Amino acid sequence: MATKCGRTPTVASTFFITGVVCLIAVIIPQDYDTLRVFFTMVGKLFISGAFAVIYLLAAELYPTSERVTGLGCASLMGRFGAIASPYIVDMTRTVYSDLPRIIFSVTGIIAGLVTLFLPETKDTELLDSMRNLERQASIIEGNAPITKIVRRFSQPRVDSSISNPQNDSTEVHNV
Repeated sequence: MATKCGRTPTVASTFFITGVVCLIAVIIPQDYDTLRVFFTMVGKLFISGAFAVIYLLAAELYPTSERVTGLGCASLMGRFGAIASPYIVDMTRTVYSDLPRIIFSVTGIIAGLVTLFLPETKDTELLDSMRNLERQASIIEGNAPITKIVRRFSQPRVDSSISNPQNDSTEVHNV
């Protein structure tokens, strides 16, 4: 999926689906344990998919001279989350039994939305140095999926239903 759709949309969608599926598991009544476990495992499936692709995306974001350091820092932050998650489950379960699922679902949804701000790295040339990264910063910033969405909806729309019969020009209205 990452080779066809791109790395950023794949990671964002898997994070988002993880959050939504875990939230569905919270909404299901306590009596349906099997169904709740099923949705929780589907969430686990998607977060595992995100974990696999995020390393590819992170490696392609950093220039060659900084790639190992950047990937190490990203991995370190992920390990902090892995260390903290059992404690989050143990401490919050005493307050409300579904609070861990709510925390993980909200975190997944936020991660999916934040990932949309990352640039797409599919079919782009890997950068060699920080100097190349600085030179291509405007290209990379404009390549983020969220930037494309904002750009699409912020462009003026040409309304052909309103025309001036004298010079036959169309008016442009901002949306």
